[in-house]
Amino acid sequence: MAMPDDVRTAFERQGVVFGPLVGEGSFGRVHSALLDGCIRAVKVYKFPLEDAQHGNVVSRELETLRVIKAHPGLCYLAGIIRELHIHVGERGRRQTYVATVWLLGDDDLENRWNDGAIDDAMLLKYFADVAAALDYMHSLGLHHRDIKPKNVLIFDSPPACARLTDFSLAKFVSLTSGNETGHHTPNFAPPETRQRRFHETRDVYSLAASFLFLRTGITAAEGRELYHGGDDLPGLSPAEARIVFEAVAENPVHRPRDGAAAFVARLAAAFAGNRFPAAPKHAVASIA
Repeated sequence: MAMPDDVRTAFERQGVVFGPLVGEGSFGRVHSALLDGCIRAVKVYKFPLEDAQHGNVVSRELETLRVIKAHPGLCYLAGIIRELHIHVGERGRRQTYVATVWLLGDDDLENRWNDGAIDDAMLLKYFADVAAALDYMHSLGLHHRDIKPKNVLIFDSPPACARLTDFSLAKFVSLTSGNETGHHTPNFAPPETRQRRFHETRDVYSLAASFLFLRTGITAAEGRELYHGGDDLPGLSPAEARIVFEAVAENPVHRPRDGAAAFVARLAAAFAGNRFPAAPKHAVASIA
């Protein structure tokens, strides 16, 4: 489904020169675009703020983005939100469409891993970048709630880094009230989300589940069935497996609560102290 012509034209009048579509989700389309002399990723939301069914989702993400400041682990360019009031339809009713501006990555983490272009040390470096961004978000009381390899973008310009993107499901912890609402990616979300329960370890669980998925090709739920505390999973050392499965424990009470960076630091220590064989460069299929 293409962007409506009147919406596209309205943004072009604001100086956005749209390039190819680079991604599409439930609530927005992301194009590469020339804006103010720079190549950016521009996300145009599919629904106007006045949309009875979806407008509140757009509004919530915008409120989230207005709180976030510039951070090296985030793709969002803080403060750049373009809001257009345009008249559409035969009756010319007023509708508000919004675009947000992001850094344009070179690839996502899942694709790059499948290409065999990431060794174990670089994978840990990318996870450390994302972990720092998560801890920053959590310091604001904000939880991402959709951590997965597809939502981590790789930037090759020296120094190479990873940045977190897509805040459409992000929520402030004060708004969760212990309950989960909205969409999520089942194979990276913790088990309690099925009962619509929120726990503060959710994002770190998903970070660990993403690491497990890339290194072994299995989900956290599948891994819990296979892992029995020994050298059970090809692609993970015993020390690494212990750290990962602590973070993806089925019962959230048993998960560490010292943050994303601490989780990755434990992985890095295991890597440094236990030189396990390089992970097999199997391709992993995107899962939802």
